[in-house]
Amino acid sequence: MSKSLLDFAALAEAAQPGFPAGEFEAALAHAAPEKTLGGDVLVRGEGKLLLRLRPYGTVVFYDPREENPERLLALSENGEILERVSWKKKRLDEARLRLPDGGWLFLRAGGALSPLWGESDQIFRGKSEEGPWEKLTITRSISWESPREIPPGEEPVKLAGGGGAVLLNFIASLMVDRGAGSARYRGPYPTDQLFDSLLASFGVEGEPSEARTRFTEKFFEVAFEGKAAEPAVDFRPHPFELLPLPGGALLARERFERLYWEGLSYNAAAGTKRLWHDGDRWMAGLFCLGRPLEIHAELDWAGRHIAARTPKKAVPQKHPAFGEWREALSLLVLAGAAMPLWPSVFEVFESRKISFGMPRKTLSEVTEKEILLRDDLLDAFAVRAAGVKRRERIDAALALLTEIAADFSPQILAVAQERLAQAGAEERSRLLSPQTVAALRKRAEEKAPALARLCAQIAEEPGAG
Repeated sequence: MSKSLLDFAALAEAAQPGFPAGEFEAALAHAAPEKTLGGDVLVRGEGKLLLRLRPYGTVVFYDPREENPERLLALSENGEILERVSWKKKRLDEARLRLPDGGWLFLRAGGALSPLWGESDQIFRGKSEEGPWEKLTITRSISWESPREIPPGEEPVKLAGGGGAVLLNFIASLMVDRGAGSARYRGPYPTDQLFDSLLASFGVEGEPSEARTRFTEKFFEVAFEGKAAEPAVDFRPHPFELLPLPGGALLARERFERLYWEGLSYNAAAGTKRLWHDGDRWMAGLFCLGRPLEIHAELDWAGRHIAARTPKKAVPQKHPAFGEWREALSLLVLAGAAMPLWPSVFEVFESRKISFGMPRKTLSEVTEKEILLRDDLLDAFAVRAAGVKRRERIDAALALLTEIAADFSPQILAVAQERLAQAGAEERSRLLSPQTVAALRKRAEEKAPALARLCAQIAEEPGAG
């Protein structure tokens, strides 16, 4: 440890952690550090957990008066407050959690009811640790002092921008504090998006793709009937550290995993908005066909300093009137959508045209009237396909279209899911009937040739644009 234990006592006193500084300092006098298998350093005094020092410098302070660990405060390496937690009669009262964009999430235990699951906790958002607070949503009440389950939120979309990740990470952190081995989700929304969010703070046994299938298989059975599912997937706590940056934050475990910056999220593992290392720097920007397309920011190797990069200006281009883009891209979105969403997906595409331009810092943008694609996507294809055989160019064209569809698919599916949720029980029954399913499959089969034709046309004109 670079700091002495008394340094931590002074740090805690300055941040007003909610316990007598003298008691904490006295407990540290008898403390003994120990390193865990996960890389954390625990500092205990007289058998009580006082400090948790995490690999990237986060310091968690616990109440020195309690036998069971009650976290009260978490600070970043440079002393910024990340968490402030209050307990009342050994039960969670409230928690204030820093968000990646510098705002705050405020969790107040109790005080709300849901028609779906009953007793609920309230979640607010504010610009600072002190508020003022705007109510976002509610989440099912759980035993926060000893979490054994992962609760649903009433309107998960309102926790976008890192709010859901921070809340789930808080649950995972409390589980680690109390030595909980695993937890299961119980609620009406076992979606792919929730599974991905959970993997940012938890691990699963076995192959993640198999766990994903088990987790999501009953979504449409329960989501619109007010029922709760408990997928047979055990999530093991593996919380991240939030490392503040000007304009955002890094989420890190064994490595940097995600960057939230200027309203966008960059993933180190997958996706078109990517975080990657290049020599002694980290880069954040757009990826296409395995190559950087546009760099938005660069960070030093330690992730402590970030600098913006100016995206290139749009260069107007004339795209061939292939006439197949909408049909081909809709087929790729349908391939990743559950059957009950297919009618709404068809409707979304039929009410929008495909256009080319330069959406800001993204491959695509979905509006009420159009799906806007980047002008330089075919240029990226031309670089990837240069000098290769026609068969490989066709494969590269399919990869390009798949990446484009994956980029805007979450927006399309969100609209489709909202429309299905707003439909009445009679309409949903019709949409899920065997006759409707058969008709939808036939329409999808009719679209299949469009995808093949578009891949061939792109492959024949790798420099078209």
